[in-house]
Amino acid sequence: MIVIIPIFILIASCKKGLNDNSANTTANIYIAVELNYTPNYWNNGIDNSLTNGESANSIFVSGGDIYIAGARYFNNNQSYVATYWKNGLPTNLISGSYGSVANSVFVSGADVYVAGVDGIAGINVAKYWKNGVATKLSDSTANAYASSIFVSGSDVYVTGYDDFNNNGSGIPVYWKNGVPIILTPILSTTNSVYVSGGDVYVVGFNVTGNANFNAIYWKNGVPIILSTKYSSANSVFVSGGDVYITGYEVNSNGYKVATFWKNGVTNTLLKKGSSSSSNSIFVSGNDVYIAGLDDVNGTTVAVYWKNGVEISISDGTQNSYANSIFVN
Repeated sequence: MIVIIPIFILIASCKKGLNDNSANTTANIYIAVELNYTPNYWNNGIDNSLTNGESANSIFVSGGDIYIAGARYFNNNQSYVATYWKNGLPTNLISGSYGSVANSVFVSGADVYVAGVDGIAGINVAKYWKNGVATKLSDSTANAYASSIFVSGSDVYVTGYDDFNNNGSGIPVYWKNGVPIILTPILSTTNSVYVSGGDVYVVGFNVTGNANFNAIYWKNGVPIILSTKYSSANSVFVSGGDVYITGYEVNSNGYKVATFWKNGVTNTLLKKGSSSSSNSIFVSGNDVYIAGLDDVNGTTVAVYWKNGVEISISDGTQNSYANSIFVN
C-alpha cells in the first residue's frame, strides 16, 4: 500500500547548523544531509528541512523535481517508515508496524524507483518500489538488504545482500529484474551500483580472514580489489569510460581518510579534521563532486569536495552527515 501524506511543511532557510556556501559555482548541487539526525537537503547554499523525518539517504533530480529517499517517524515516533519525498511532499511506501527504510532513489522518465528494506514480522525483506508498487527481492524467512538502485532501459538493478542460508551471514548480491546474482568473495557487502554501456559496476567491501575490510568493486561480476588497507567503497559513477569510486581508507594512525579511485588509482581527499569519509560521488563534465563528512574538533561536519577541494555544508555546531549528491 502507498500512503500519500497530503499536508507537509517544507522549510527553506539558511539556519543555524548549515552554511550558506555555494562555492561560487554555476552548477546546481543537491545534497541529502542529516543535521543532528534530522533529514534535510541542501541546494547551492539553501537548506530545506524535511519535517518529521528520520533519515535522508539518497537524492535524485529529474525535470526540475527533487526526489529524496529515506524514512519518516510514525506511531508517535516509536518506529519509522520507508519514505520518499518529491519536492518536499512525503510519500510513505508501506503502512506496517515494523521499521522500514528507503535507501536509494532513481528516476527514469516518469517512473520513480526506490530500493530499501521492509521489516516484516521481525525479518528484514529487501524490496524495491516502482511508483509505489512493491517488488519483493527476498523472501520473509531470512534477513536481506537493498542498498542501491539503478535503471538502464527496462532493466532494474538493485544491490544488497541476502542471507539465503539463514545463518546470520549475508551473501553479496545484486538483483537484475528481481533475479539474484551472487557475487564472490562471499564475505563481502555491496553498497552501490551503476550501469554503463551494458556493463554492471558494483562496489562495496570484502572481509578478509583477519577481519580486515578491503574496498572492492565488481565489473560484470568479476571482483577487483581497490585497496589492501582497511577500507570501503561506498559509491560508483561512470563517465566517459572512466570509473569513479569513492569511500575511505584507514591510515596508519587508525583514522578514516576520504578517498576516491579513478580507474583503480587512489586519490586521497584533503580534510580539515582528524577523520573523514565519503559516501557519494557524481561526475559532471570534467568536475568530480563527492559528498561525505569530516570530523573537526570532535564534531562531524557535512562536507562535499569539488575536484578535491573540501567545502563545508554545516557550520560545525551540530553533528551532520552528507549522504548523497546530485549535480545538474
